[in-house]
Amino acid sequence: MAVAGALLPAVATDQTLPPQDVTSVRRVYDEAFASMGLRLTRAALIDLEGGRYEPSPDGRHLALYVEPIDPAYSTDQYAERLWTLSALVTPDVFERWPELESYDICQEPHPDVNDDPEPPPVTQLNITRAKADLIDWVDGDLVELLIAARTDNDVRVIINRAVRESPVYAEATTEARAATGAADTPVLSAPPTSTG
Repeated sequence: MAVAGALLPAVATDQTLPPQDVTSVRRVYDEAFASMGLRLTRAALIDLEGGRYEPSPDGRHLALYVEPIDPAYSTDQYAERLWTLSALVTPDVFERWPELESYDICQEPHPDVNDDPEPPPVTQLNITRAKADLIDWVDGDLVELLIAARTDNDVRVIINRAVRESPVYAEATTEARAATGAADTPVLSAPPTSTG
């Protein structure tokens, strides 16, 4: 992740919210995402006021969507990237755009697997600024993220069935379950999607 982090541009102090066009957001993240085998497909500011979920230039929630470059991207890679992608982007979005209150980032299937314009996510992290400050994005890991998701409603993780059954994710969720003393995981399930 250090390599990807080094590819992020300096924070512009005159921007308090992300631009409302995906091309501008790509200029921030394309190089870092490419180093992780991913590409940004969509990005939007979202207004969540009153239970809405509407694109808006005044929204305080950023939605980001990435997909693998390689169609052979595995379920273990999705699981590993859930942490490394989150650890790269989460502290950056909140530092880069200080008026953001929350954001989510979805890993979607490769277009060879599902070419819908808005496919169901394979993984998703949805987190508030306040809760992001409580996670160690430098020295933490997938287990720490899953513990946060199990113990705090402002940290939501969605995983599809195939990734939940991957060795990397299964091991992390077993550790998170043991750490929280819970018998079952409240991490949400995405609809089943083949990952190739």
